[in-house]
Parts: sequence; structure tokens; C-alpha cells
Amino acid sequence: MRNSHLHTFGNCLIVALWCFAFGREVRAQATVTNIIRGDIAYPGERDTFTFSLAAQKRFYFDAMTNVSALQWSIAGPPGVIVTNRAFTSTDGSAGNPLLVLPSGNYTLTIEASGGATNAYAFRLVDLAEATLLTPGSTVTNGAFLSKRTDFYQFTAAAGDQFTFTNTVSSGSLYWRLVGPYNNYFFQQGFSTVARTTLPDAGTYVLFVESDISNTGTNLYSFIVNPVGSAPRTFSGTPLLFGTNYSGTLSPAGVTNAFTFTVAQPTWLFLDSLTNQNSPQRMILGPGGTVVANGSYGFNWAVGQNLFFAPAGDYQMNITGGAYTGGYIFRMLDFASAEPVVLNAVVNGTNQPTSGSRLYKVSLTAGQKVFFDSIGSSGFNVQSV
Repeated sequence: MRNSHLHTFGNCLIVALWCFAFGREVRAQATVTNIIRGDIAYPGERDTFTFSLAAQKRFYFDAMTNVSALQWSIAGPPGVIVTNRAFTSTDGSAGNPLLVLPSGNYTLTIEASGGATNAYAFRLVDLAEATLLTPGSTVTNGAFLSKRTDFYQFTAAAGDQFTFTNTVSSGSLYWRLVGPYNNYFFQQGFSTVARTTLPDAGTYVLFVESDISNTGTNLYSFIVNPVGSAPRTFSGTPLLFGTNYSGTLSPAGVTNAFTFTVAQPTWLFLDSLTNQNSPQRMILGPGGTVVANGSYGFNWAVGQNLFFAPAGDYQMNITGGAYTGGYIFRMLDFASAEPVVLNAVVNGTNQPTSGSRLYKVSLTAGQKVFFDSIGSSGFNVQSV
């Protein structure tokens, strides 16, 4: 038997579900920032929460019970996002608690492995609700509850530089800074962070995390100090999507640079036309390093050369190390992929033969399709 209770918090709609498991009512209260408590009272019991988002939001799962058998999972429009992650491997130095969730309906499940039973507590925190921080001012919490996380936000202009100075602390604490493109600028114990350049304009969120093994209360004090500005500038050969580019890496150690601009967020694919593993590529853009040097170099590899590109300016650096020779590539935009009609035969020829060709098909959630390879010669198919 299942009942539901509805809570509305701004753009976030959260429903707490409770059910009768083996004749006992299992109930938990859900809010965006308050502590959610419940109890896995019987082996195999699963407590389920649902919530809806009208727009993409960033959340932090704050595990507050130091029991390794307790696990949480979350699923939504992207599919299964987290599967049976232990509370003890979620936040602090043990894991990555950040969730970037697009609009849609979600299910959050709490359970315990191995037939264990235990009470639990957690928070699902909307990062937009982080406390505003004024750079240059001391921030202090003298009654920091163990096992939980405090959140602070501040805005920065592109290239602003800051130091993050720990002035006092107790207990095992951890802190990290996440930027507007969801990348971390540091993740470490609660010690001073030297001058850090924030490359993008926007809101940055600082997590101060009490280790899940802590007990009682902790204290901390810190200052985020502005110390200058070093705006990032890109330079290189302007690059057009879909156009072949070639170059030579000579002498050894030289770097060739290319620049491009993305007007609307899209998926991009670096299509290497060179069967040579030595050249390496690095792509810089919003958030810093978008694609780091990869072990696949310039060989064909979807997993290494496919990346999501937010709107903004980019620079791609190609280096060869000790390699001196040529390379050829092109940058393909998924927005320009050829549409496929279901049940229709698709014929094509890759030009050049070492290149890639992009197709796209529109599907509904849960729709099942079958890829029927009628005939091919010398190519691979990858779905993304």
C-alpha cells in the first residue's frame, strides 16, 4: 500500500512516498535543504522519493549516516544516474556528491545491502540556495554539525584570482570549489589553497564538508581573498566546423593552436583523419580544460574525442612531443548530423575513407529500436 505527501519548493517539486512494508508504515519527510530522516526497518526494504524539476538544477547529496550498508540511487530522464552508492562513499574525500539534473521527473531510492537494517539521514541540497559569501570577509561556523556540508556561493568575473585561506578548524574537514560549468577547481582537506584563477564569469559554489566519521560539532573559519585578475585569451588558426585542417609538427615539441566559437550548446566530435597515435590534443574553453591530452592521441576514438561544448570560445592545442610529422582532422558538430527516418534504408560513403559521418534520429523515452546493418565495408558504427 502506498500513499504520498506533496511538498513544493520553488521550481522543485518533491513527493515523499511511504509504504506499508511487512505491516509497518515507513515514512520519510522530504525537503530541499532540511534533513530527511527515515528507517530501513526490515531486510530488503526500499524507501522511495520522487521529485520533479521544471528546469536544469544542481544538487548535492549530503549523506549524514555513517553506515556503509546504506545505499542510495537516483534515476530520471538521463536514465540511471547513480546506482547503489554507499552513504560512506558519497561526499567529503570519499566521493563526488554533485548532481547536475535536467528538467523532468526523478526517483531517489534508499536501501541497505546485505539485509541490513538502520535509520538514515540525508539532505538533497539545491546549490542555488547556498549562502552568499563576500570575498575578503571572514566566514565562521563555530557549531558545524558533524557529517554535514555547508554551502557558500560568490560571483566572479572571467580571470578573477582568489586565495582560500583556512584560519581555524577542528575535526576532519574537506572543501572544494565548483564552477559555473560544474568542474572542480580544487578538492582537498581543509588547508589553504594558493592563488587560483577562475577562468569564467559566473557563480562559484564552495563546499565545506564534515567527514562522515566525525561526531558532535566542529568549527571552521576561512577567508576567500581576491588577489588579482588574469583574463584568459585564446589565439590560433580560426576553425570552421566540417572543414579539413592539416599541419606539421616540426620541430619536435612544437604546438599548433586552433580557435573556434560555439554559439549554442552542442556536442562536438574531433574527427581525426590521421592514423598516428603520437599527436596529442587539448581543448580549452568554458570551465577550463574541456578535453585533456588523451592516450588515444589522434587515433579514432569516440570516447576520447566526443565532448559537450557549452556556448563560448575555445582553443585546441595539438602537440607531438618527440613526433615530427603531419596530421589532418576536422571538427564535426552534431547539430549538423544527417537526420535518419526510422525504417528507411540509409546509404552513404565516407569521404575521406578515414573520416566519420554523423547521423541523428529522434526517439521517445523508452522507445526500442534495432540497428540493421545491411551492408558495409571497412567502417565501425558507434551510438551516443
